[in-house]
Amino acid sequence: MKSIVCLLLVGACVEAAIVFKNSYLIDEKDLQGTGNSYAFKCDNGCTVYTTKMSSVGEVAIYSAGTLVATLDSIYIKNADNFLQGYTLKAGTDYKLMKAGALNNANNPVKVYIVADGAGTGAVTDFDSITNEIDINGSGKKTVTVLNIESSGITFSGYKGATAPKIYSAGFDSLDCKPIYTADSVENAAASKIGIVSALTTIDFGSVDPSNKYHAAKHVASANTVAVGQSAVVMSPGYTGCAVEHNYNDFAMASYDFKSSNSNTKAWINFGDISITAGHELTVKVSGQSDLKISSSSVKNYAYVADNIDVNVSWDQKAQNDYFFAQIDFTNGLS
Repeated sequence: MKSIVCLLLVGACVEAAIVFKNSYLIDEKDLQGTGNSYAFKCDNGCTVYTTKMSSVGEVAIYSAGTLVATLDSIYIKNADNFLQGYTLKAGTDYKLMKAGALNNANNPVKVYIVADGAGTGAVTDFDSITNEIDINGSGKKTVTVLNIESSGITFSGYKGATAPKIYSAGFDSLDCKPIYTADSVENAAASKIGIVSALTTIDFGSVDPSNKYHAAKHVASANTVAVGQSAVVMSPGYTGCAVEHNYNDFAMASYDFKSSNSNTKAWINFGDISITAGHELTVKVSGQSDLKISSSSVKNYAYVADNIDVNVSWDQKAQNDYFFAQIDFTNGLS
């Protein structure tokens, strides 16, 4: 791909690397094989954001064989809990390299590299040690979260002046499909939105001092919902972008949403779906006949019931099959 602000991947697209138009995300699995390294170039300069490494000096950036910086040395946060990012000058011979046999289970890492000129946004990180954080978006339109927690993140308690959107990509990729689109500030404030992704961006819609979201470890099943709320179901690691791979650190769980209200309508809207024939996902709604959803299926459904129960399950067979849907719960009379 070619762009005045693009980053071009030199190495092959291995197991987990995701290459976007102006950025990419790599993790510890990409630092396997010959040389324990991953090669990249920053044509016009770029900024590197990383999650915290548990072992000092384990992974480092090199330029033409010379050490530039270790990831643990550039993991620096400011007073607002956002990553400072590390600036790389324009160059064509960069490598991200690990020292020795990196234990992937004990040393997970996510590295987000963004080309200069590809937009602006604040970046923070989320891990299983933290378990939950408050994202203070005061004075910021977008906040990107690097997620090292394999279960995903649930966003709740929204505050802001504008109805937000949530993406499964970085701040440079807001031309991709949003996974969640709030229809109002009230809808966002009431909803708990689970995003099963390594990279998530909140678009608050405006720069406002009240912008805030709470982030916690995601639990897919047994969610109680009410009229006025929305929920999201998605294949694990779906990006919403036209990229070759999905994030593949995540396992598909069964989603279950049960309303506490009588006469509730569930609007199920599939925003994107590509599923291999014979591997359909299953949607069960309050005793109705099971829906088998594939690429050729109808994309929008509406059901009305007292204490409506919506269950979505899928046994993923092909790595690059994907889907996402937003479910809006409204009054059944509307």
